[in-house]
Amino acid sequence: MALTLLLIQLAVILLAARLCGVVMRLFGQPAVIGEMLAGILLGPVALGHLLPDVSASLFPKTGMSSLKVLSDIGLVLFMFLAGAEFQLPLMRKLGRAAVVISISSIVVPLVLGMSLGWALHPMLGTAVPRLHFALFIGAAMSVTAFPVLVRILEERGLKSTPLGALATGCAAVDDVTAWCMLAAITALVHGSAAAAGTATAGPAGYGMSLGGMVLGVVLFLVVMLAAVRPVLARMFAGRESQPLRTQDLACLLIIALLSAATGEALGVHALFGAFLAGCILPKHPDFCARVEERLKDMVTSLFMPVFFVISGMRTQLPFSFGEISGLDPLVTCLAAALLFVVAVAGKFGGSAIAARWCGLSWRDSAGIGILMNTRGLMELVFLNAGYDLGILPPPVFTLMVGMALITTCMTSPLMSWLMGESAATEEPRAKAPGAPVELETGA
Repeated sequence: MALTLLLIQLAVILLAARLCGVVMRLFGQPAVIGEMLAGILLGPVALGHLLPDVSASLFPKTGMSSLKVLSDIGLVLFMFLAGAEFQLPLMRKLGRAAVVISISSIVVPLVLGMSLGWALHPMLGTAVPRLHFALFIGAAMSVTAFPVLVRILEERGLKSTPLGALATGCAAVDDVTAWCMLAAITALVHGSAAAAGTATAGPAGYGMSLGGMVLGVVLFLVVMLAAVRPVLARMFAGRESQPLRTQDLACLLIIALLSAATGEALGVHALFGAFLAGCILPKHPDFCARVEERLKDMVTSLFMPVFFVISGMRTQLPFSFGEISGLDPLVTCLAAALLFVVAVAGKFGGSAIAARWCGLSWRDSAGIGILMNTRGLMELVFLNAGYDLGILPPPVFTLMVGMALITTCMTSPLMSWLMGESAATEEPRAKAPGAPVELETGA
């Protein structure tokens, strides 16, 4: 019976994800927006509210463990692919502009988000320590959806242009930084809980101090970069352009899973370990493309829609925030407005002003800001990690999910309005040396 229910759940999830993806494409949005929407519609926001009996039968609270496991496995594989797409050599070609924009697009939203989180903490009535809450809100504001951004650039013919290369490189750096911040926050939460005797860090149930976690993470990084990475380079030397054999893929999956398990055991989240495993892969374009070719369809077609539904189950009805959390509706609306304004001001403003300071035209600077404000799936992954850590209470989680959806949906229409059809052919116009106008268009 459990297997029958799981198979029916998967069939419904995949059907809803495909249908919503097709509908969103009709409105000029990437299919991933529809997949995110499908998860929310299958949760209490739509199905649970309109057909509660059907929702309770199809997605019973006691029968969600199998979907949760599939979701976690899918996230590990997704983060492994995200790490594989990160190209450090690209940043060396982008010059000073990429460095300045990357730093600004992280620091500005981080500072604004932390300030907002610190101010909202007393109003939201959460029991999470104020510093932990503020740190997480700031880090969540710094996220850019690297995979969604790449998909948008591909659909608009911008990926191989200097503007697309600049946005891709900056988003990749932002993602690396964001996941490092998540690892640090996770270690801080687990370390504080272990020190207080209220929780244990790691799946084995042993307590670990914050200092022990930091030492463990440092050793983990050293082993992965100094030992595992060279071994992989030698293993695939001269074979980067050849088809990826089954035993090769199995080897890479073993490394990804063990790295994810190590990250979870250290208390810095399995997603960080999986991302690191992808980062250390040989960065030959053909090799990375073959790894992605073997895994991406299964991850995006099966595992990730399951993740969207799990996220949807955690999303509440907007008009029930006050009843569930005890918040005044006015406070809820104010928090929602502030979260959205700070998210856009920090990410768009920080990126656009930095790009303009580097000499790009106002139009190109605004284009960089719009692209960097894309959050999408990466934000949902980040928010779910915060929910699992207990940092985000359900109402705040819902508000942040709404912010992620709106800022992602804004990207394509704003790019069409700002740049039109000429965006794919024109290069960013820069006045300062080192700006992306000097880059190769194939970077």
